[in-house]
Amino acid sequence: MSTDHDNPSIPLVVQLGFAGSRNLFDSAVDPESANPGHLEEQVCQSLIAIISGLGSELKLSSQHFFCGISQIAIGSDTAFTRACQHLKIPQRIFLPQHLDEYLNATGRQSPDFSPPQKQAARDLVASPHIIQQRVVSDSAERYLRFSDTNSEIVRVSDVLLCLVGEDQSAQSGGTLELIEIAKKRGKPILLVTVHLHNGTPVLTPQWLNLHLFQLPVLPRQLHGMPSIQPDSDQPNPLGIHNLPTAQGFAEHLKMHSSRMAKAHKGLFKTAALIIISTHILATVCAVIAVQFREMHGLFWFLVPELVLLALGFTIHRRLHRREASQLWAMSRLIAELGRSQVAVGQQYLYLEYLFQLPFPASLRPLLRTLSVLHLASTAGASVTEWEVNRDRYIQQRLAGNNGQIEFYARESARSFKLLRKAHAAFNVFSLGAFAAAFCKLTHIFGHHFSSILGPLAILLPVLAVAVLSLAAAFDLEARKHTFNDMLVFLRSQHKLLNEASTAREFGRLVLEIESRLLGETVNWYSRRSFTGIT
Repeated sequence: MSTDHDNPSIPLVVQLGFAGSRNLFDSAVDPESANPGHLEEQVCQSLIAIISGLGSELKLSSQHFFCGISQIAIGSDTAFTRACQHLKIPQRIFLPQHLDEYLNATGRQSPDFSPPQKQAARDLVASPHIIQQRVVSDSAERYLRFSDTNSEIVRVSDVLLCLVGEDQSAQSGGTLELIEIAKKRGKPILLVTVHLHNGTPVLTPQWLNLHLFQLPVLPRQLHGMPSIQPDSDQPNPLGIHNLPTAQGFAEHLKMHSSRMAKAHKGLFKTAALIIISTHILATVCAVIAVQFREMHGLFWFLVPELVLLALGFTIHRRLHRREASQLWAMSRLIAELGRSQVAVGQQYLYLEYLFQLPFPASLRPLLRTLSVLHLASTAGASVTEWEVNRDRYIQQRLAGNNGQIEFYARESARSFKLLRKAHAAFNVFSLGAFAAAFCKLTHIFGHHFSSILGPLAILLPVLAVAVLSLAAAFDLEARKHTFNDMLVFLRSQHKLLNEASTAREFGRLVLEIESRLLGETVNWYSRRSFTGIT
């Protein structure tokens, strides 16, 4: 039985890792396999049917979509890539070395690719459905490069599809090694064994660890989020399952999460003020009530004290149960993710910081979707327009009105002023409490002011602690230092961006800036999620 939790309102990617044998059929043993191209085409058609049925087997919703991940070797990898191309599934190619070196590599006895196979691989890599080529190993050893690639494919995949020959033997860096890595990591594997029957490939699928499949879902803060429609004015370059563009997806995410963040922030700050104010007023009532001896006077101050304490306690409990602080923090974090994606725009970059920063685990499906949609939307972007993208990025993200430099300058100054006022108020209340207690102890003013000094000695320490509580609840100390450091960094990066001379330099600076901006928000999230009203 599916639930709203299992059926997201926005697209979520399911990363389908693949590995398969280079030589599924040995023509020396099976004379019927003399036409490997024909056999490979039959295998490709069978893979298309298997992949088409994966959605129902994994109980995916209509909003889930696949992204294939594989190498681009001869044999099985080629068949899988053609299947993804036919099904219009975006695909990421993970390579053990640069593509040219990979295609010209030599195995134990012969080159890995013949000239026709090289050309076929290059043609496939140039297909619009290929959204990324990524070198994932820096090892000098051939077998270690392939082992590294296997490990990376397994690590980033939600589910694995493996194609092996009937009598295939284990090899370092081969498909069977990948299967063992996947088993250790607890990844579900659809193991497809291939054999020839009367000259026709027969594929026999078998699930391993299917029960371990974790359906990608939205974080609960996005439950009930309005669905997003593909942007008809900016169709996705791949036309895949009516996916939205990365920009449309990010803008939708930013607008919804920003509204949620503002609402939760307002609730939290209002509740903080009410809780602290009610306890201060309750203390005032208690202090005044001490001055009365008869019940009639006590009644008019003790009853309000009880009401105020009950109100503050109730609001605190409701705030805790609603997890307003956590909801505010997560909503703002998601909004900043969308804002960052919008800022990067049409620059083709692998947003590696999405997986290097310590985001909460519940965001992993969303992060992967943002990355895949960005790669899919920008894979065909023109490199020659990088200067236009740079100027737009500087103006919209950094230096323009409502840019990050203006924001951090304003908020840094504001946090400094508020913190200075909080420290001043704490000093006044603390010194006042000390003076009141000292005067009462030494009878400097005689007994005339004892009725005033006693209550002040009680109230002023409460006010001093209340000021510190508000400063901590509003995160003023951390904001002052963090915002000032960020402002210095952004001004330096602004200068470097203006002086950038190549698209690669611009891309590196963008990744550095976005990593730092989102890193600051992730750190704030960690503090904010576990900061209550003390």
